[in-house]
Amino acid sequence: MARLDSLRSENRLESLLSRESSFLFNNLILVGIALTVLFLTTFPLLSEAATGRKVTMGPPIFNMVNIPWALVLLALAGSAR
Repeated sequence: MARLDSLRSENRLESLLSRESSFLFNNLILVGIALTVLFLTTFPLLSEAATGRKVTMGPPIFNMVNIPWALVLLALAGSAR
């Protein structure tokens, strides 16, 4: 904790429309997609353990959740300068 200030980068994001910020947002969206896939994959196991009833998650739920994220990712990738 004592060296935390010395580990910080001196560089800052210039603007929300810079190339670095678009890479940051792309990475955050990819992490969000990965977390939703992880949650939707493990949800049936957790639900069955908690309630005893079997729940299935098919491709439609993955498409419903990930297609909007993918469109935002595509828009951000296209807007990178």
